[in-house]
Formats: sequence, C-alpha cells, structure tokens
Amino acid sequence: MLQPEGERVSVVAPNPLLHIAELVATERDQNYASIFVEWMRAGAENTVIELLNEGRISKGFAVEALGTTYFGLDELLKARDIRLGLTDEQLWESRETGRLPGILK
Repeated sequence: MLQPEGERVSVVAPNPLLHIAELVATERDQNYASIFVEWMRAGAENTVIELLNEGRISKGFAVEALGTTYFGLDELLKARDIRLGLTDEQLWESRETGRLPGILK
C-alpha cells in the first residue's frame, strides 16, 4: 500500500479500548499506536467504500484517500462484492432508450 502524507493527530480513547489495543499489540509484538492506526484505516476504508458506492466521491479520490492504486481499489471492491457503475437493469434500459438512467434528454 502506498504511504500517503498526512498530519499527526491526537485522540482520546476510552480506557477499555486502550486495554484491548495493548492486548492485541502484545500478541502481535507491535506497539498499541499501530493497532489504533489499523483500526482507524479499517473504519475509514468502510466509509470511503460507502461514499464511493453512493457516488459521492470519485474513484480517483477513493484511491488517494485509501493510499492504494486503482488495481488495489478494484480488488478491495471485488472482495466486498461491490460493483460500481450501472446495474444490469440500468444497462438494458440505456440500450433501449439510448440514454443513461438519471440523465434527462
């Protein structure tokens, strides 16, 4: 995965979550901050995919936000069984009408 530039931020985490992060970090021989980053990326990934699927962000922006490549994003979408673009029904409708769904002519 590409390493995007970013800013350092501070967060306040509930104590039980800190304990869980420390437990996982110890089991993996990592520091607990890396566990929080992993959790944050997983949550961000879900949100980015949701926004992309809703058409609220572009595929290029999703690639940039996730620090991946177009191929990596396609693999992520495939793993989640998400298909972007027209549904089969919309595709057939566009073939019959000669226009894309949602676009007035």
